[in-house]
Amino acid sequence: MKLGRVRLVFVGARKGVSKWPNIRFDPKTRAKELIELIEAKYSDIEFIKYNIVTNRAEGEKVLEELGKLNEEVLVIFNL
Repeated sequence: MKLGRVRLVFVGARKGVSKWPNIRFDPKTRAKELIELIEAKYSDIEFIKYNIVTNRAEGEKVLEELGKLNEEVLVIFNL
C-alpha cells in the first residue's frame, strides 16, 4: 500500500534564457533526473503527476489541474 499521492511541479526558465546556474541549464533534463532519484528513494509513495513549468501560462494550467487527481501533497522544486 502506498503512503500517499504526490504531485511534483518543477519551476524554471527555459533552456537558453539567462539564469542560474548558466544559460545552458535545462530544467526539463534536471527534472527528469530528480524524478528518477525521488521515485527510486521513495517507492512507497505514489507519484501521480509531474509538471514542468517554464512560463506563467503553464503555471496557470497546473493551478487549474490541482486536486483533480486526488493528490494529497504538492511538492514544488525551484530549478
